[in-house]
Amino acid sequence: MRIIPVIDILNSKVVHGIQGERDKYYPIKSVISNSANIIDIIDKFVNLFGFKELYIADLDAITKNIENFNYLNEILKIYDIDIMIDAGISNIKRARKILVHNIKNLIIGTETLTSVNFIKELQSVLKNDQTNLIISVDLYKNNNISKCKEIKGLNALEIIKYFEQFDINEFIILDLFRVGSKLGGVSEIIYEIINETNSKIITGGGINSIKDIQNLIKIQVDGVLIATALHNGAITPSEINSFLEKYGT
Repeated sequence: MRIIPVIDILNSKVVHGIQGERDKYYPIKSVISNSANIIDIIDKFVNLFGFKELYIADLDAITKNIENFNYLNEILKIYDIDIMIDAGISNIKRARKILVHNIKNLIIGTETLTSVNFIKELQSVLKNDQTNLIISVDLYKNNNISKCKEIKGLNALEIIKYFEQFDINEFIILDLFRVGSKLGGVSEIIYEIINETNSKIITGGGINSIKDIQNLIKIQVDGVLIATALHNGAITPSEINSFLEKYGT
């Protein structure tokens, strides 16, 4: 089981994501750091929790088309950590601006995807590259919010089946309504998806205790995204360290 901490970046600061209402996102207030600086937060994730992997949602790129990815170099110069990034990538030009930073996992979110043809084009670019392509199935209250015409009317499982045709085998299921919500538990849709696919599934949103993560192990989810519970102390470094010692990959 992979536990992957989330960094939401807005106005070049780490912010607290709440239910997809991005106009209400504010700099993170955290029990693990007095700073909302990107490097400061990552330092705590690495040195307190021992995380080896990081998910970045670059909201400056997603919502404002600001393409300043220099922080990626800064992170990788300091830390031996794998990064997966969602930066609203819907064209090859932006993808290349990220790939030059030697990112191992490139996320394409269905929320910002404009055409499935772009996926085929990107796969051609990545053909001789070591970068892994991940599709993030972006939902709101379990409903598909994509405007991409090829998948607009599909549910989450149907979207996964659609992209599996392109030899994509890793997916993030992200319900924006659950993000930062402290809802706890596991979304029912995850149970259905796990039973119907052999692809790797990562989920997140509303994780509120180490027990929630343990429940995901039982249904063989590959990874979990988490942020709020780390910052408000609901899940502690000692709990994460114990968990990773027992279950980590």
